[in-house]
Amino acid sequence: MNTNTLLYLKDFKRKRSRILCLILLFSASFSLCDLSYAATQIPSDPNALSKTRAVLNYLATLPTRATNKIVSGQELWGGKWAREPNVIYAVTGQQVGFIEADYGSSGENPPIGESAELANNVMIDYWNNGGLVGAASHSINPKTNGNYRDLNFSDTDMVALITPGNAINTRWIAELNRLAALLQSLQAKGVVVVWRPFHEMNAGWFWWGGKNPERYKAVWRHMHNYFTNTKGLHNLLWVWAPVRQRGETSNYTTYYPGAEYVDIVGIDIYADTFTSASDGVVNGYNQLLGLNKVFAVTEFGPGSGGAPPTKNSYDYMGFLNQVKSALPRTAYWLSWSGTWGPGEQLNATALMNDAWVVNRDEINLSGTLPPPDTQSPSAPAGLSALAASSSQISLTWAASTDNVGVAGYRIFRGGTQIGTTAGTS
Repeated sequence: MNTNTLLYLKDFKRKRSRILCLILLFSASFSLCDLSYAATQIPSDPNALSKTRAVLNYLATLPTRATNKIVSGQELWGGKWAREPNVIYAVTGQQVGFIEADYGSSGENPPIGESAELANNVMIDYWNNGGLVGAASHSINPKTNGNYRDLNFSDTDMVALITPGNAINTRWIAELNRLAALLQSLQAKGVVVVWRPFHEMNAGWFWWGGKNPERYKAVWRHMHNYFTNTKGLHNLLWVWAPVRQRGETSNYTTYYPGAEYVDIVGIDIYADTFTSASDGVVNGYNQLLGLNKVFAVTEFGPGSGGAPPTKNSYDYMGFLNQVKSALPRTAYWLSWSGTWGPGEQLNATALMNDAWVVNRDEINLSGTLPPPDTQSPSAPAGLSALAASSSQISLTWAASTDNVGVAGYRIFRGGTQIGTTAGTS
């Protein structure tokens, strides 16, 4: 390796930020870019709307508070768009802070997708009344046109999914266009959507689950690029959410698509208790925190996640107390529908009125937009490299400084970005 170095600065402007790159040339060149943002988090969409950034920043700041630090949430499933929040309100006198609708699958019986427009009306109303909203989609199997539990879908089909010129891709692009149209109608109304596709990919019960990790990542990135660049959707916060894996050493990040494609990470948890080492949740939580993204409990339900639990069989304060003790940086949770939700279980009133919990009338996005950043960050000086092996180089550098704050660094090799980090190595 040529150890002679050439250092120089590049100053780029990008919205309310500037990027300074310090470049070190070897046989291949590496560049280190310091991203100075007033925002707490960098959106995966560089052209994210100001409201989108405000929601992301709001969620990112919640865990730093002493109280009002976790947003309550409820899934709307099976076309019962207004029912779930109303059940909770009738019991507790509180509206949850966050709702998520599912745009469904044309393979459902009856089809959820037929009422997706009605779901949008509910989300628009909820947003206009101060709540946060999200969407997911248990989409069709684009090979068979069956529902999301039709497992006739291989790794080879995952490649075909994003390769033009075959029937699987044609069906999939039609599905993406359907979903994009629904999301575009929300963007036109000024609604920010917490978007959660391809969840529980580390299990094998959905057609996209349990596949080759690299092929899964390619499918996620394809959707992100298609929605962001082709469809012009800039009102989305992208949520990546594996399901709970038992064991102290389970790897939760195997399917992670990359920092440039994700805004929020979370775990779907179906269990009465989940804080022991053998449950694997705390292990996953710690791994996902290492990704430097907002963390959420993206689905929760008591029991095993199979048959719905019996009504009034679970004390929901048990869930919250476990979050407080073991997952304290959780920004929001989403309860599943029916008897998995707090409205049909015990102690819902105590849950919704707990000092930690943020409900709809307590959400305030003002002050979460980044102020103008008029000062460039200092260059990330002292960039050095050490050959760790014949195929690996370790980079280290001195931290940059900025009047607003340094959110992280992007690392380039030969002009191509190869990674991001919040640290200095």
